Amino acid sequence: MEKEIQQKIAELKEYRLEIKNTADRLMQQRAKEYEAFLIACLNRTANLLEGFMKMNEMENFLCAAPLIRLNLDTFLRMYASKIYQGKESELLQNLIKGVYFRNLKDRNGEKMTDKYIKDLISQEHGMDWVKDIYDGSSGYVHLSDKHILSVTYDFMPNNVIRLQMRNTSPIPLKEQLGAINIFIRIIENIIIFVENRINYLTENIAKAP
Repeated sequence: MEKEIQQKIAELKEYRLEIKNTADRLMQQRAKEYEAFLIACLNRTANLLEGFMKMNEMENFLCAAPLIRLNLDTFLRMYASKIYQGKESELLQNLIKGVYFRNLKDRNGEKMTDKYIKDLISQEHGMDWVKDIYDGSSGYVHLSDKHILSVTYDFMPNNVIRLQMRNTSPIPLKEQLGAINIFIRIIENIIIFVENRINYLTENIAKAP
């Protein structure tokens, strides 16, 4: 199991370059407002990747786990941008003004809340994992049983609880491997989304007179 985890960590490190190369390819296109939005998504993913790897190295899963949810948040907003009811250029303008995604509407007139986007994308083929990861990782973003149990060392008679404080929060190797795989899956989908945009731009430039 430890060997497999090391292999996955090495795979994670390779995504540093893949994210950068994808960003470089996108910036070589005729970048407009929407491309700026996608570059911001890639940049956020690159920074979250660095933090996730560092926290895994430090065995600080309570800090690493929320980064999974934050990276999924990036992917959800990329998906939301695809179904936004307005023009692509308007999306970035609204976000710069401080308008939240949850107050923007999709082409059906529905507000694009996290729950709405999560449920919508989970209905697509092969994307049912999104809902499970969103729901499971949210428990690490908000104070929950996971944080309380991390300081609980032992239950003793007369309702006495032995507590502990520590700077690390190691988890079983199987769970660690699962968390890394999830992070990789999110990155892969983010890159695929941007690659599709690059292909779209390339095809349209080729057709231009």
